[in-house]
Amino acid sequence: GPDFCRLAVGRTGQGPPPFEVAMTKNVLTKGASAHGSDRGVTVLLVSEADHDYEALRDIFSHSNWTLARVPSVKEAEHVLETQTIPVVIVGGAGDSDSWDSLRKTLLLLPNPPKVVASVRFSEANRWMDLIDSGVFDVLPRPYDPAEVFQVIGFAWLEWRRATALSPIRAAESSAATAQVAAH
Repeated sequence: GPDFCRLAVGRTGQGPPPFEVAMTKNVLTKGASAHGSDRGVTVLLVSEADHDYEALRDIFSHSNWTLARVPSVKEAEHVLETQTIPVVIVGGAGDSDSWDSLRKTLLLLPNPPKVVASVRFSEANRWMDLIDSGVFDVLPRPYDPAEVFQVIGFAWLEWRRATALSPIRAAESSAATAQVAAH
């Protein structure tokens, strides 16, 4: 599986590396918290699109946030099962099977991340459908730095508030695990 602390600089071969991390002012070390305010916020981008990654990496470079990237929902699920990530940006709309799979994984996590869908501004008619399907918020493309910081910052604050209720969430997660296993 992907190593959370591997730094991919440049590209070799076809497609993105299995797991890329854009380092900003702070370095997240193996085993370190991905959500401490003194270290910034770690955000996982699920997208094969280089332009999304590059645009967000450039925006994040003006902060102490860390942007990690995986190309698929399957790889994101692996990362989320092994690392605490407060915010996930799902690039594009994603197909419904992938989104359903990710939602089931999130139900099993004691402190699931807030999921932000990255969609084209021209697809505004889909925004409510995405919110209704369980995403926390929508981040329109092309990316506006102020909006990125606002949406991701609010998602992180909501995640942090929700993790303060983690004993309650852990009980809900156990119940959800039993429900998913039963189906």
